[in-house]
Amino acid sequence: MSPFTRMNQSRSPLLYLAIAAVLLILIVAAALAIATGGTHAAAMAGEQAWQIGSRQVADLG
Repeated sequence: MSPFTRMNQSRSPLLYLAIAAVLLILIVAAALAIATGGTHAAAMAGEQAWQIGSRQVADLG
């Protein structure tokens, strides 16, 4: 049996715990990002391209 087959068939509680922790961290981070509602800007060639988190999108031209 190949090592990949054994890894896919294993039922490791530590693996489930690690995956659950990563998912929990992602959910909490997304909730905090939504709750704070801050605006973040992405710049292209020194000009503001987008305002993420607000309802307004800046025009480059």
